Amino acid sequence: MARILVVDDEHRYCQILEFMLGHEGYEVVTTTDGQDAARLLDVQEFDLVISDLRMTEFDGLDLLRHRNVVAPDVPFVVLTAYGTIKSAVEMVREGALDYLTKPFQEETILATVRNALKVRALAEENRDLKQLLKESLGETVFIGDSPPVKALLERVRKVAPTELTVLILGETGTGKDVLARMIHGLGNQKEGPFVKVNCAAIPVSLLESELFGYERGAFSGATQRHKGKFQIAQGGTLFLDEVGELDTSLQAKILQAIEEKCFYPLGGSRTAEVNCRILAASNRSLEEMVKEGKFRQDLFHRLMAFPIHVPSLRERKEDVRVLSEYYLQVFGNEMGNPGLKLAPRALDFLTQYQWPGNIRELMNVLRSAVLMSRGETISLETVSSHPIFWEEPESEDSQSQPGTAITNIVPTLAQAERELIQKALQASGGNKSQAARLLGISRSHLRYRMMLHDL
Repeated sequence: MARILVVDDEHRYCQILEFMLGHEGYEVVTTTDGQDAARLLDVQEFDLVISDLRMTEFDGLDLLRHRNVVAPDVPFVVLTAYGTIKSAVEMVREGALDYLTKPFQEETILATVRNALKVRALAEENRDLKQLLKESLGETVFIGDSPPVKALLERVRKVAPTELTVLILGETGTGKDVLARMIHGLGNQKEGPFVKVNCAAIPVSLLESELFGYERGAFSGATQRHKGKFQIAQGGTLFLDEVGELDTSLQAKILQAIEEKCFYPLGGSRTAEVNCRILAASNRSLEEMVKEGKFRQDLFHRLMAFPIHVPSLRERKEDVRVLSEYYLQVFGNEMGNPGLKLAPRALDFLTQYQWPGNIRELMNVLRSAVLMSRGETISLETVSSHPIFWEEPESEDSQSQPGTAITNIVPTLAQAERELIQKALQASGGNKSQAARLLGISRSHLRYRMMLHDL
């Protein structure tokens, strides 16, 4: 129900408008004093203001300018018995939506009110759509054809058309965000918005208002009503990323919103409805956090209605090839260098690496390689030049005595490493596993260092 503030120093006009608008189902608040109207705008939420122009002390123009500061999104309609072109132009320049003269016809007033409320609704919808567009951009295809990925996608296809809450678990960079968007796109809510909240990126002091919204005047600086993510996600999906970072007090309020399907915005006296699907993700073990008392057990069980584990890239190395081909095409098109391919040795090198940063780390390496490439084929040297493959030599400072000189007979680090690998291979009779143990590194690490040195 729309709330309309009517301001006129003639009480009879307040009564007439209250009767007309109330009969149409609108909630009407009236006052005969401009300053009182300004105070009402400071502390209450309205969808429309209808104000007389000429009032003593604080007139309609003063009220309009006050509205421009405290509630600029609320449409303002001016009524006056002293209409002139000059006053009309001045009011419109200040932001008035419409300008009507007394005496007025009921049909004219009602048509103006409907138009003003439609403008208000379109402005809110436009603002929300811009926010959603900004948040919703992202990939919705999970790439891979390895057995772990096939099993994962089968679970996604099973749960997507349901209303079940899904908890997506996996290391940083494995593609939890992509998977959440995929579940939304395959679900019954796909026509609704996809709203993501990164619980780790928003300060605790702001996260509650970001999730649940607030009414104007709820706290210092709350100059107008703000919709929370639960409200913006109506009819769609709310994705709580890094849910393990939630403060325990917020965990309780989220649990209540999920279970009761409603909540109170900050400073609000009326409940807001929860009508969206909940997806959550975490790179931490929520089960361990429950044992440590850092995560509510009841919320954990509520989110665990359908858990999905996203395998690390180390668990699906056979997907490195298809992932590399896909991202080389994407980054090549972005940088005006399409058609790039990896040299076989470069692909072997990437396949053997352990990828602690998972797909996100692979994307960074490939983006850099596309930028640095000088032909149609990306070489091993180009790929391995990325800083993540650099190894810091152990500092000798602590072992050096004051005055010790560094002579030019010391080999380079690359030369020393190559010779050391050769000696380890000779000592182990060519057995790579044994050579890796002698060097104190993993077998896969040894293999890509050998490729780097062309051994």
